[in-house]
Amino acid sequence: LEELFGDSSRRGVRREGVISGQLRRAPWGVICLDGADRAEPDVLDKFAEIIRTGQLRVEGGLPISATNAVLVFSCQTTGPGAEPEFSSEKLRAVIDAEVAFDFLTKSELAELLEFHLDKVWEELGTFGLEMEMEPEVHAALLKTGFDGARALERSIDAMLMRPIMDKLPERSPEDTTVKIQSAPGTPNESMVSVVGNNSQTFHPYT
Repeated sequence: LEELFGDSSRRGVRREGVISGQLRRAPWGVICLDGADRAEPDVLDKFAEIIRTGQLRVEGGLPISATNAVLVFSCQTTGPGAEPEFSSEKLRAVIDAEVAFDFLTKSELAELLEFHLDKVWEELGTFGLEMEMEPEVHAALLKTGFDGARALERSIDAMLMRPIMDKLPERSPEDTTVKIQSAPGTPNESMVSVVGNNSQTFHPYT
């Protein structure tokens, strides 16, 4: 709680939290808590208190006004029409409105994947490299998107960005292409090869 909301209980010492600091700097701002369905109950209860009272009470310090702030909570549901699962009934009781977004379709996920892959292309271009990807890797990435856009981003980071960036220092000046291949028997892993006049192949990234 201290990391989020701060603490001034120790004499002469004020520890600023992420939320308390934001409210002090931008009292008319928007604060978004992403993944509220995974937050601890005491954290959500504290947010409920902020909404109910219009202020953040910092232990040992003066209250911070939150009357002009907008609090937004995002969470995933189990399916269309399902209610969001908060671990705090206090928060649910004070929320003004809920906005439900449709699940992404396969074509929308494909478009989102291409958007992220274009960014990977651009990043590699700064190193003078191109990328070739097996269809199996593309399909595996697209499949993870059915668990949500954030799951897709995590898979792109795990299967592409981190292994590529980890291996770039090992490439030779003659290497021009990054090849992404599926790892046999492990559909959510990939093999990264940097290919050129001096080809080198790396083991599956886990």
